[in-house]
Amino acid sequence: MNNPIPDVDHRLHGGEWLDACDGDTQVRIATCLNALPLAIEVETPGGVVGLVHADFPYDDWQAIHGAGFSLDDEDACLWSIDRYRMQYAKPVRNVRAVVHGHMTLRKPAQLGNVYYIDTGGWLDGGRFTLLDLHTLKPCR
Repeated sequence: MNNPIPDVDHRLHGGEWLDACDGDTQVRIATCLNALPLAIEVETPGGVVGLVHADFPYDDWQAIHGAGFSLDDEDACLWSIDRYRMQYAKPVRNVRAVVHGHMTLRKPAQLGNVYYIDTGGWLDGGRFTLLDLHTLKPCR
C-alpha cells in the first residue's frame, strides 16, 4: 500500500478497516490523504481561524506560510500534543484562533487563542463538539 505516513502504523490509530480494502482502494485513499491541506484558514468577521489537526509548533500563524516550515513542523501539526501537554497558553499571533482535534478530552478546552474540540465523539460515551467560528463557542 502507498502509506501516506510510512512510519505510522495505521492499525494503532483505528485504521484496521483499511486492511480489508483492496490495493486500488488503499492507493486511492492514500492519494486523497496526501492531497489534504496541512491547515485550513477560515475567514470570519473577527479574523482568520486556523484549523490544524493536532498542534501548531509556532507562536506566529504566518510561520505556516514560510519556507522554513519543515517536515518536523508538519509532523507536529499531525501528531503532537505538546502545547496542550505543557499547558502553553501564549496566544498564536496573526490569527484570531487555532482549532485542534486529535487530543481527546472530556470537554472542550482553550489555551490562549488555541481551542481543543476533540471530545471523543467516535468513542462510546463520547460526543462530538462543533465550534462556532464566529463566536468561538461550542455549538449546543
